[in-house]
Amino acid sequence: MKNELPTNWIEVNFENIADATDFVANGSFKSLSDNVTQTKIPDYAILVRLSDYSKKWNGNFRYVTKSSYEFLSKSSLLPGDLFIANVGYPGKLFLMPDLGMPMTIGPNGLRIRSKIFSSNVFLSYYYRSPQGKKILNSIVSGTAQQKFNKTGLRKSSVLLPTFAEQQRIVVKLDELFGHLDVLKTRLKNIPQILKNFRQAVLTQAVTGKLTEEWRVGKELEDADLYLGRIYKSRVNYQIGVEKVYSDKGLNAPRKPSQSILDGSHIPISIPKLWKEVRLGDLIVDLTDYHANGSYVKLKANVTLKEEEDYACMIRSTNFEKNNFEDLLIYIDEKAYNFMHRSKLFGGEILISKIGNAGSVYLMPNLNRPASLAMNLFALRVNELVDNKFLYYYLISNSGSNLINKYVRGVATKSIDKISVRSVMVGLPSEEEQTEIVKRVEHLFAKADAIEAQYLSLKTKIDSLPQAILAKAFKGELVEQLDTDGDAKVLLEEIKKLKAEATKRPKKRVKPKPKRKKIIDISFESGVIDSSKISGKGFKVNVDAKYNSRLYNRVDTIVKSKLFIWLLDQPDNKTFEFDLLKAQVAMPYQVLSEQVIELLDLTSEGMRPGIKRVYENDKMTFQKII
Repeated sequence: MKNELPTNWIEVNFENIADATDFVANGSFKSLSDNVTQTKIPDYAILVRLSDYSKKWNGNFRYVTKSSYEFLSKSSLLPGDLFIANVGYPGKLFLMPDLGMPMTIGPNGLRIRSKIFSSNVFLSYYYRSPQGKKILNSIVSGTAQQKFNKTGLRKSSVLLPTFAEQQRIVVKLDELFGHLDVLKTRLKNIPQILKNFRQAVLTQAVTGKLTEEWRVGKELEDADLYLGRIYKSRVNYQIGVEKVYSDKGLNAPRKPSQSILDGSHIPISIPKLWKEVRLGDLIVDLTDYHANGSYVKLKANVTLKEEEDYACMIRSTNFEKNNFEDLLIYIDEKAYNFMHRSKLFGGEILISKIGNAGSVYLMPNLNRPASLAMNLFALRVNELVDNKFLYYYLISNSGSNLINKYVRGVATKSIDKISVRSVMVGLPSEEEQTEIVKRVEHLFAKADAIEAQYLSLKTKIDSLPQAILAKAFKGELVEQLDTDGDAKVLLEEIKKLKAEATKRPKKRVKPKPKRKKIIDISFESGVIDSSKISGKGFKVNVDAKYNSRLYNRVDTIVKSKLFIWLLDQPDNKTFEFDLLKAQVAMPYQVLSEQVIELLDLTSEGMRPGIKRVYENDKMTFQKII
């Protein structure tokens, strides 16, 4: 890497220019478990996690108590500190904002704090650059869960220019990324603008406004005569189906039902020359996977396969993700022929019948055998009706609203065949349908062209940050000034300070004896002398007569997390058991047993203690002294 260094730059060890610490720097796992209390209820300090940044600091934080925060003194956070994730998503980083209260770093992250030779902002840009990412990737290990530790980071190298050039790089990057953010914000609105435009076109199309001027002076076919031709075409289609089956010596399938829901007429706004019809009037068949036979027959004749075979099964997932290559399941030729009722050839209108019920898709021609998977209906459109017009009608806001009136369910939404047939449609003449499709596709083509330009620009903009950062850490982003000097001087200063720190004699500091807080516990009955009872940070003082059994009980309870928590509470404070569960990190059963023991000791005269209090038929506890 040294051969790649820009002029007047140096390569230094991380530990020479910054400090790295983490959650576990404060002690062993046992000591952390014993001394750190986490809670979802707001408390003294925020335990900062990568998820807080990912969720844009939405306030759904984890907290620690004041004593926990003080115990975690080696990893406290200040606004401007650099957080780098080192487990799970190694290398993901951010600069700490001011959250308005004390902060400390949670597990799976490192706190980086620069020394006088650099800045946190410069280091944040460095580790986002291709050069910095390469360094981090070199110390990452693990496959199931990738990670690196602070020791590996401390021993890694950093590319460093003079401090003056560092400052200019930061200023320039701040400026460029600020412009990029503004540009991204503007581009972010384009997909919604295009979506709104397409829906506006469809609304104009299905209400007749798109072709309003076109209809003037046209002698269009009478709507009733046109509908009569559609009915006759459907009859002829059914006769043809029956003949095909008869020629093969097979029983023809049952004629498609034409039933609709009673009282399901929903008035729609359409031009004078259009006709109110039902969706069932415009199709020759409404089928699905289960139209091929009973569950028993389907199970016996159809095996779904992950590996490619004769025919593919089409699911709503293929349309939602616009993927007809990688997300397919397959069936063999025998199963495909068995499911003759649900073969797909392209041009069918598909409607999801469960889950995202009512979603509408237009089947493409895949140039290969295809069949309908479960959870979709296939509508074969009458040859006298333009299937694209009907598709545009159904995906318009008007069409979607009409379909959704028949969707049932809350947790799992669904729609049935009779409801699909009952959906109202505004039907123009055959000639006007052709004109509507032509105009819609012309306008959609313009939207598609804009979208293609947007996607191309977005791809370029998304690649710009890495290109800019790469240039910055090649020494090509800002001008190198003669007045900057050479970073080698900076290296000599680092070595000098390090040598002085090594030579400086360590002062022998006589450890001060830890003074334990004296806690007075009284017993009205005077039955214990507990002068020997000591817990972490306190000593119990009781004037009473010795009793070994009671002594052991008091000795146990005063060292519990419950009692330590109680000492921090104001006198006469009332609290519910749920608060204890949230703030005292103990297993539920153990906490319950200790609460009962403390209640018993309190009843025997121990102070401070707790008692039960009933408010509005609800039990709470109260600290008493």
